[in-house]
Amino acid sequence: MRAILHTLWLALVAASILAACDKDQSATGADAKKAMGLYAQGYNALLEDPKRLIGGYFSAFEGGGEPHLTDPSFAQQKLKEAREAFASAKEAAPKSLPLGPKADAALAAAEGAITVYASAYKYYQAESYKDDKGAQGKQLSEKMTAARKSFDGAISALGDAMDEIEDAQAVDEIKKHTDGKDYGYWFRFYTHEAKHFVVALTRGETAKLPEVAKALAPHDAALAEFVAKKGHKLNDSFKNYADAASDFQGEVKKLLRLLGAGKTFDDRETGQAADGVINAYNRMISIGNALYQVEGVDNLKDQ
Repeated sequence: MRAILHTLWLALVAASILAACDKDQSATGADAKKAMGLYAQGYNALLEDPKRLIGGYFSAFEGGGEPHLTDPSFAQQKLKEAREAFASAKEAAPKSLPLGPKADAALAAAEGAITVYASAYKYYQAESYKDDKGAQGKQLSEKMTAARKSFDGAISALGDAMDEIEDAQAVDEIKKHTDGKDYGYWFRFYTHEAKHFVVALTRGETAKLPEVAKALAPHDAALAEFVAKKGHKLNDSFKNYADAASDFQGEVKKLLRLLGAGKTFDDRETGQAADGVINAYNRMISIGNALYQVEGVDNLKDQ
């Protein structure tokens, strides 16, 4: 099951705020929001090519035959991006955001896994397994198994630590956009509400999913009503978000239908449906991050 992305908007919003001489120590202040945006940037970078590459190593061996591994250079570039984002985050962060050690652990685990992967890539590219009868390949597989376990644990710990802070900051931002409940309110509010379902899903709280979906349903309807009222005036960038939200709702229904029929996550179809929910949510996050930029240049308004 895929991990979920985190929002980058906090950094974008805070970047335009003039910093005071003394750092704001609150978890919802400008400094904390800027730092969380940077932590999110680093976290999301680790979830892109590095995590995909680590998972791809194991799928490359499915079905037998000669494995074909992907060049790790793109993942190494993402490691650099995460390293720089985390360093900037630690500089910006007030004491209320003690995320540095967990970010360092996640980065170190990712670097360790990609280092092993790079060795495996060279080994199989050179077809060295034909020379040593696969002896080094077995060692590399054992190292990759351990490295993946370490990375999954570290990235989950960082994500969990970010969740609580991010939620508090999201609520703070939503409150600032309640007047008129226009575009800025809806993409903030709906993403925050949808996250409850995704968090329950990724934590394996299967029994809670129908209840969480039921609580989300009125917000599904309210978002649809907002879009319908805008009609032809609907902002094009926001339309992309609304479409992603609709896709998310469809994926949730598909997953609940399977679970209601007695399917479990051991079933391939159910696992794919769960990934579909997370993929749709991640698309909402990505579009939401873009909407903060559109909003920042005063273009998040009616056509």
